[in-house]
Amino acid sequence: MEEIHGLKIRYAPAAQRDLASIFAYLAERSPQAKRLIAARLSNAILLIADNPAIGVRTQRPGIFVKFVPKSAYKIFYRIQGETIEVIHIRHSSRRPWLF
Repeated sequence: MEEIHGLKIRYAPAAQRDLASIFAYLAERSPQAKRLIAARLSNAILLIADNPAIGVRTQRPGIFVKFVPKSAYKIFYRIQGETIEVIHIRHSSRRPWLF
């Protein structure tokens, strides 16, 4: 768990697996793309920490999605008091996530 701007950021096991998979895939194809996407994901998390309600509400109560600028990734998260829980990170080209 990390803390950003007074909010704790927790990555659910699924989100941790997502990141590992994304970075492994990109590392095989382009280390530069891996660094770029890592920076964009990190910046999106900072935006969420600065303004937790920045995401779009999903059909599932309490879950938001933040579209990562200049990428095809989406970050699904929920707000739990002073903690942001990142629950899933998904590429837009994949079939929709069924929660």
